Amino acid sequence: MKNLAYAAPEPAGSQGHLLNLYVPRGTGGPVPVVLWVAGSGGLLENGRDGSNLVAAHLNPAGIAVAGVAIRSSGNATFPGRLSDIKAALRWLRANAARDHLDPGRIGILGESSGGWTAVMAAVTGGNAALEATWACRAAPARCRARSPSPRPPTSGRWTRT
Repeated sequence: MKNLAYAAPEPAGSQGHLLNLYVPRGTGGPVPVVLWVAGSGGLLENGRDGSNLVAAHLNPAGIAVAGVAIRSSGNATFPGRLSDIKAALRWLRANAARDHLDPGRIGILGESSGGWTAVMAAVTGGNAALEATWACRAAPARCRARSPSPRPPTSGRWTRT
């Protein structure tokens, strides 16, 4: 599924609040999901770029992938980009049943500035000052595994963060 809005565009017409979701077929139940955030030095809203390639590696292992676009630094000052990724985490968790995702097994990874965003989301869970007040509040924004590497593992333990 492509171009899913996890929040209203800000500014109007921007690409910063969209995600692409790749869910493996035939798994028979809820699957873990990894959020992917591509890097751009914070200059672009291209976080979904490459998510199809990550999905090609993880979907066969029964892991869903959400390629998440966050606002550029020109459209959001700190902590805006971090708030965006947390909003995507909340949206995925709130819609987990509909999309056959396991809300208890959500990880995040990215490369370059996307890796920074991934790590920051993982280590700041529960910090109210860094949470979006405009985003879906139906579910928490924490994630269970993180990796700043562009080469995601296809197996391993999910650790609580």
